[in-house]
Amino acid sequence: MNKTAKIKSAILILAFLPNLIAPIGASQMNGGRSMIVVSFIFYAIMIPLLVKFNASFRDIQLKKPSWNDNPLKMNTPLVFFQFIACFFLAAGISMLIGTWWKYHHNNLFAMTAISSGLGILTGNLLTVRLMKEQ
Repeated sequence: MNKTAKIKSAILILAFLPNLIAPIGASQMNGGRSMIVVSFIFYAIMIPLLVKFNASFRDIQLKKPSWNDNPLKMNTPLVFFQFIACFFLAAGISMLIGTWWKYHHNNLFAMTAISSGLGILTGNLLTVRLMKEQ
């Protein structure tokens, strides 16, 4: 692990711990379950479109992201999206565990964050596969 990977891991730990101890948005899932599916589909479709659109204007490197890569480089958007997806997953999973542990029910906001993170990772995977074919 290089310095960048250690910093990214520390940020994810800092996002994980507070939501685990004191979860926010502790509302029961009474409605809005479609938000979970819509957020996944939205990010899975928007990431490839956004990267393709930006690739036409800038010199962008479309390679499979690695955890050791810097997410703040402007020419590697998939690395940034990978880090954001991991952030959503860490925050969502910790909030879901914290809410279940403290209030004994699911949290719609946490489920939406997890779904968004999975959608971004799916969008990254689709982008890599689509750009590899071209």
